[in-house]
Amino acid sequence: MEYFYSCMSPKHSEKSLHRVKRFLREWSYADWIQLGILVVGVAYCIITYGLWDLSRQAIHSGQRAYLVFHAPTLNEPLAVGGTPQVSLDLVNSGQTPAQNVRYSLALQVLPSYPLNITWGPLNMAGGMGASQTIKLKAELAPLKQADFDDITADPFIVGATGFPTVVNRPKLYIYGVVQYDDVFSGHGQSEFCAVYWSSKNAFPGCPVHNDIK
Repeated sequence: MEYFYSCMSPKHSEKSLHRVKRFLREWSYADWIQLGILVVGVAYCIITYGLWDLSRQAIHSGQRAYLVFHAPTLNEPLAVGGTPQVSLDLVNSGQTPAQNVRYSLALQVLPSYPLNITWGPLNMAGGMGASQTIKLKAELAPLKQADFDDITADPFIVGATGFPTVVNRPKLYIYGVVQYDDVFSGHGQSEFCAVYWSSKNAFPGCPVHNDIK
């Protein structure tokens, strides 16, 4: 500690400053030129690396694989005691292949949109080339009468005021996730959720779990 305080003393600091000034006075014009060239070279390397990294990211974003779920469709009309099945497409809309494709898909009757999903074991689907499509299918247990009534009920009722009111009843949901690797050593994930709209025989998207990473 005594050495530290002695180094920090005004007398020692003044000597150090004189040594630095003497050292700088001994530098020649050529030394200063070389230092300037070194500084410019380091700055150029930093800028070049930054531009290269931006270009690499742009190429990755523009050409990587993008897997998305499309067009869920009931295979057969719903019926009490029947086993509902929904088919949909998994499409690679990117420009390069996807590798190690893993997915999970579920079909359930739920009281509302599934907010917090714990994905089950993922199924292996291998690789998918650019623009390739594979068919996936989800199945539900035999449909009970109460679930059938909820799923097929009109989501609106008209009250005494004459205005329609949304009825909060359980609906048929299909939701899933796909994870994969791309050829740029990156990773991707897409989530999907849709709800069956009986009056239109269609699956509009949920307001949650529809994103691509």
